[in-house]
This record gives sequence, C-alpha cells and structure tokens, in this order.
Amino acid sequence: LMCFLLVVRRLTSWVASIFLTIYPIYLYRFMKLVDRNILLANGGCTHRCETIKNLVATIASGVTLIISAHILVYGVLTVTDALDLNRFYAGMNILSLGCIIPEIAVSISAALRNEHNIAFGNIIGDNINIITMTLIIGVIGLVAQPEVAVMDVIFTIPIMSFVAILPLIISRYGGSIRRMHGLTMMIFTAVLYIVETILLA
Repeated sequence: LMCFLLVVRRLTSWVASIFLTIYPIYLYRFMKLVDRNILLANGGCTHRCETIKNLVATIASGVTLIISAHILVYGVLTVTDALDLNRFYAGMNILSLGCIIPEIAVSISAALRNEHNIAFGNIIGDNINIITMTLIIGVIGLVAQPEVAVMDVIFTIPIMSFVAILPLIISRYGGSIRRMHGLTMMIFTAVLYIVETILLA
C-alpha cells in the first residue's frame, strides 16, 4: 500500500476510497476468524450488566483519547515550529508517543495476565499498521488530499517492515522472547531514533 502511494504521489479522493475499501474487507475476514465460544472460554463477557459497564468504559476512554489527541497535536506543532523541526519527523516520533503509551500499557497488562496473544497481536498489528494504512490514510485523503513525501516514505518502509517481522523471527528461532531479546530491541530502537534524528530532524 505504501508503494502504491509512492507511485501516485498524492493522496487523492479515489486513492483514499481504495484504502477505505480495504479496511472493512480486512475487518470482515478478521471477525470470521473469531470463535465466540473461544472468547467465552477465555473470560468473555457473559452478563449484560458487565457488557454495559465495559461499553461505557470504552466510550469514556475513547472520548478522553480524542480530547488528549487534540491537546497533543497542538503542543507538538508549537514545539516543532519553535525548534524548526521537520514535521514528518515530529509526527513519526513525538506524536507517535501518544499512540505508543496506551499500547505499552495494554501489552504490559496482557503479559502480566499471561494473555500473550493479545500482547503480541497489539504490537505486531501496530507495526503492520493495518488500520493506519487503510482507515486513517483513507479518511485523510477524503479530507485533505495531501502530497506524499516520497523520500520520507522510502526511508520508513524498510524499517517498518523489519520491525514487523522481528518478533516473528525471534519467536520462531528462539521459542520465546526473553529479556536479552527485549534488551536488544530496546538498543535497536535507541540507535534507530538517533539515526532518524540525524537524517530527518
């Protein structure tokens, strides 16, 4: 999908429509894989009152997240203009903290409860960026039709692909992700951040 963006060079309405079409197809195929009995066997919600409680908590969390996102974007733009930073760099690193922090909380909580599939699904799904590359980019294309920063996208595609498959490689050949693997990935992240700062900021 990102290579397709490099070809068209602009996120027009028809390109956005393609991206928005892909997302519900993916969502439908994913939902077909979910077995309701498996969900219930793993502690799925069985009582109506509990369902309502979780629904209210989800909606409240979503509203809070939207408000926080507006505040975060305004603050980052102010800092970016004050320090004369590249806005793509600011979006990829500073703004992404707003996404990473909730994901860290979800992954740690799932890992502590031995829900390893949820933890890995959250991480790998984010790196593959299925929602970002379909739903969000599609909405942006319908609203703004921005030009695609070719060099910035070319720089990020290999890194994004490598990070997406890295946990799979470690899990396949190591059997599990141990502390040493985690430390290695943290060091890799620090080095990558330094390189991005030098090249893009």
